[in-house]
Amino acid sequence: MDSSRKRPANENTVGEEIKRNKKGKKERRRLRLELQEKETTSISTIEPAPTAKPSFPYEVDEADHAETPFEAYEDIGPVLKLIAQALKKTPNTLKIYDPYYCGGTVKNHLSKLGYSNTYNEKEDFYAYAERGAKGPGTYDVLVTNPPYSKNHVERLFKFVAMNPEKPFLLLLPMYFYTESFFKTTIGAQSKVGNLFFICPGLGRRYGYTPPKWTDLQREESAPIAPFPSFWFCNAGPYTKPIVKKWKTVNEVKTNSRLEIFSQRVFLARTTGDLPNELKSEFDGAKMRANPKSRKKIAAKRQAMLGEGEVFVKKEPSKKAAEWRKKAQEQLKQSR
Repeated sequence: MDSSRKRPANENTVGEEIKRNKKGKKERRRLRLELQEKETTSISTIEPAPTAKPSFPYEVDEADHAETPFEAYEDIGPVLKLIAQALKKTPNTLKIYDPYYCGGTVKNHLSKLGYSNTYNEKEDFYAYAERGAKGPGTYDVLVTNPPYSKNHVERLFKFVAMNPEKPFLLLLPMYFYTESFFKTTIGAQSKVGNLFFICPGLGRRYGYTPPKWTDLQREESAPIAPFPSFWFCNAGPYTKPIVKKWKTVNEVKTNSRLEIFSQRVFLARTTGDLPNELKSEFDGAKMRANPKSRKKIAAKRQAMLGEGEVFVKKEPSKKAAEWRKKAQEQLKQSR
């Protein structure tokens, strides 16, 4: 054979390597996987793997893990201040309890606002709440953004309902006030009563940041905002005076509901006071826009957010996309 027609070994394609292998189906599969791993080594180094998942002393669902943004705590700052005043405490002495641990940033966020006495540890909340395990001991106000999966929110509602005199601020998606357990635990049919809501103004939506160890953000931790969310609040026996003072100090003086809802943050006394945009789809009182208005809203949403709900996520880099395309082509050749 003419040596000038021979190909160097390193120029043999993946397909030729496999065809030359005569050791049977299992050996061909082994070789394919081995060559595939070699070809994609450089690709895998472009995007580093997420940080290793930390250990937790309880079962966790990574879809529940996302850090609350600082702006959400800013919005409840005035309420916390009024609660502290009602309890005759300073921001530094007000003991805040967040029973659900994510990454610990809640302490930093609240500390920036002057609330440095926050208890948020990697502990099993239900061991404390339901089985009498050691926990925070006494606390003044419970502030948390709980996991939404399974029955976590229902168990949290039942816990705060057992202490109706204790203030709480719970950051939740809008649909939880239409859940069957809402009315009997902290809603109108409960002992809590006097619930009110602190909401981001229209045009704002809280974005939550998954930790790097989850699969929700592979390239970088970007905020996720798939639904409107707001604070479900109760200040115990101080609720009515606190609501009145908050509205006096913070609410714009106008008869226009639209102007009120367009502030950076507004207070709703009941679910009926929520603007249509923040009402749950399961709320029978939610007004359905006429076809012409729905078409305009849909066009505006698509122009602003693209298809579907908003997931604020950075696109992969051009270089990473090129490597991905090259890997796909090479894998096709090996089949």
